[in-house]
Amino acid sequence: MKTPILKAVAMPPRMFWAPMLPAIINLIIQGAVMILLMVTYSGQINPNVFMFTIVGIHVCLIAWGTQEPHLSTIIPAWGQARSFWDKEDKIKSGVLDPKVGTEGIIINNRRIRIIRLNGDTTFAANWCKWLMTMARYPVSIHVWQSDQDGLKLILSAPASESYRFKEAVQDTLSLLREFSPEELDPMDSARLFTDMLTPKAKFLKQTGVFVAQNSRGYTAVISVNRPGNNMDTDMIADLLSLDGDIKIDHSIQVIPSVKVNSLLLREQKMAYFTTFSRNVYEQYTAALEAIDSLSEFPQVAVNYAMATWITAPTMAELEGLLVQVVSVFKQYGFQVIREKEMARAYYVRQFTDSVIPPRRFLLLSDGVVSVLNLSPHEGQNNISFGARF
Repeated sequence: MKTPILKAVAMPPRMFWAPMLPAIINLIIQGAVMILLMVTYSGQINPNVFMFTIVGIHVCLIAWGTQEPHLSTIIPAWGQARSFWDKEDKIKSGVLDPKVGTEGIIINNRRIRIIRLNGDTTFAANWCKWLMTMARYPVSIHVWQSDQDGLKLILSAPASESYRFKEAVQDTLSLLREFSPEELDPMDSARLFTDMLTPKAKFLKQTGVFVAQNSRGYTAVISVNRPGNNMDTDMIADLLSLDGDIKIDHSIQVIPSVKVNSLLLREQKMAYFTTFSRNVYEQYTAALEAIDSLSEFPQVAVNYAMATWITAPTMAELEGLLVQVVSVFKQYGFQVIREKEMARAYYVRQFTDSVIPPRRFLLLSDGVVSVLNLSPHEGQNNISFGARF
């Protein structure tokens, strides 16, 4: 299954070719400094000087954004994640410990329920209807995908949203019944997170590697920096067919229709003035038509992020497996990054959505559905990687 990506819509918004958040911060800070100096020196400062500094810094942001297009989300994610780590680069004691309750578990003041799906999960219609339904609820979704454990849904919501969260779980079990959903009981869910959480594990920020206790395992994370032309089922199949411990974390936040309509309309109107591109305008138009409730096959818009976790018993094996994973992504036109400092944020996001994804994309639901499958498909490139490297 292959679904085209509207790249102009998917990538983070820009302001005159620079990442939007840093560009706005540049204008606010320099504008405030200009006003302060004008008042302090009774208008003797020439404001035209600031035009050169504003434009100069904006040009620098354009150059930086070419290499790092996700600055608008990396900046807040970095700040949010740091509060979970101590000065020794270890998770602070107790902040991510699961608390078991009668209605699932609670981590960092968020309710969490885990649902395991069984069998062939390739019925696209079921996935699309489920995503459209989730737009009604204040729910964040993680889909954990691995060759060994199959596919798990992790639903989470603020602890205060107990009733609506329960409805979201019931709708999920009903709409995905073709996949024989099985909800894990609270104790099993807590045990799953406890097994993942290693407070004494050391984070090596120079390499972005997590070292388990007694050096019994090494883990790194790869994220998508720029998508290819399509979301492709074969890419996921090829990744999971590699000989190694690989887990893919699909982070999904369905955006309510009212909010996404206003967002896309704003970006569509700004397209001519901020990008001067007819193609960008047309892509936003196509996205608006796709989410129109009156269209033949209406879709929903989703904030989507993919993190690929790779674990190996030794650093040498980890490096070799990382090369293979990057090679698969490249075959499908995806530009990926081995996370270093931002690996902290991805680690915390496995447990709580209190940290936003450092790199995320605005996709239509069809694109997300393309990678949520557990079919007995081996991928078009499932060969021995020993012969390739």
